[in-house]
Amino acid sequence: MPMANIYFNDADFPDMKNEYVLWVDIMGTKSCMGSSVRTSSIFICKLHAAIIEAKTASISVYPMMDGAYIVSESEDAMKKFINKLFYSLSDVLINENVDYHKFLIKGAIAYGPVIHGKDIPRSCSASFTKDQDYVDNILLGLPMIQASKGEKMAPPFGIYCDESVRIASKEFAHRWYKWFSPSKGKSVKSAIKKYFEYSKAHYYEIDYPLEKINEHMEKAEQYFS
Repeated sequence: MPMANIYFNDADFPDMKNEYVLWVDIMGTKSCMGSSVRTSSIFICKLHAAIIEAKTASISVYPMMDGAYIVSESEDAMKKFINKLFYSLSDVLINENVDYHKFLIKGAIAYGPVIHGKDIPRSCSASFTKDQDYVDNILLGLPMIQASKGEKMAPPFGIYCDESVRIASKEFAHRWYKWFSPSKGKSVKSAIKKYFEYSKAHYYEIDYPLEKINEHMEKAEQYFS
């Protein structure tokens, strides 16, 4: 079988530009998948439905199974996206009566140079001319890594702000970005408390270690206080 001749013309590779990059995902998908693939898949579909509803022309989305990278040049557009997404999914949490059908999200935001696949000239590679949709799904840049790492430090239903975005932004200048109003925060905090009460009573069944439950409870308590 003949080998494909892979060639990439880096001379035509464009410069990166600074943008806001948000990583948002569902907490505990791996454990949930182990309990029920169907249930976790429904959670994932609800997340992506909410992302689609929150998306505007100023926002680019790169789905990644149980999460997504959200990218925008506009600080204001990113703020509005976060607020709409987290408000809608917190309503899903608050209004769900079956404990087993509840899920939590969290995210992190960074700022820095990225490049979108759609902006890579096709002259860079003949292979790229064969599948436009595939190339358009490529996102490259350090802020992706910073946001992905930062998500681990976010509270449930919260946003961690990487140092890169704290330096560059007024809206995201603190370690945690708070997207909620006082009344909304109170409702979400109560719903999260019930979620963790259920989790503590079933931690073996849902494969959610007690030490992690306690850590996440404390983060939520401080975030929504």
